[in-house]
Amino acid sequence: SKRAIAVSDYAARILTFGLRPLFRRKLTVVHHGTPEPERRRTANGEAGTSLLAVSDIYVQKNYHALVEAFAELRKTRPDLTLTIVGREIDSVYASAVRSRVDDLGVADAVRFHGHIDSEELNTLYETCHVFVFPSTVETFGNPLLEAMSFGAPISCSNSAAMPEVIGDAGLTFDPRDTADMVRKIENLLADSALRIQLGEKAARRAREFTLARTAASTAEVLRAAAGRRGRNRGEP
Repeated sequence: SKRAIAVSDYAARILTFGLRPLFRRKLTVVHHGTPEPERRRTANGEAGTSLLAVSDIYVQKNYHALVEAFAELRKTRPDLTLTIVGREIDSVYASAVRSRVDDLGVADAVRFHGHIDSEELNTLYETCHVFVFPSTVETFGNPLLEAMSFGAPISCSNSAAMPEVIGDAGLTFDPRDTADMVRKIENLLADSALRIQLGEKAARRAREFTLARTAASTAEVLRAAAGRRGRNRGEP
């Protein structure tokens, strides 16, 4: 190919691993974009009692670690709830997560919503006290960006592309260290001022990832590829 697009610097590194440097010069990073929400959050200053996680359910999403962290948090926060939104792509893994929720004694506080419409999802983004994104691997992380656009206070994995997306607009944790996950989520739940600060910062950062910028960058790559037509075969 004359040109290729990766959705993050992380994805670009994965795509070019072990390949010629020439290919990296043909690869352009174009981040995903998200529309700016019409409504703004109202929940950041309230007492922290609700966690939200959004993504389809399979092992890389790391929900097994999240429910362990949630059960630990519930020991000192009995009113805390966790809402998980996403399709059960891996039914065996999803069943294991549900079973672990039962074993931990927190089934009354964990809600599995499956796939929901955008209006209902937007309401959850608006009202959650902390958005948690615990994935071990993501080439980008659209739900993370969506939550940022609503100004949700965010605690997310420090793995793969997540630091590239969140920047300094959230608290990050090692996704394989449940104790670290607990600490970072608790820091947000315990501090409404920090939630407000990071929520506002997340919304500002999300405005850097616009659909218009994504479209313009994609068009630029396509124009560059079209402009190379007519060169000699095999010429870089």
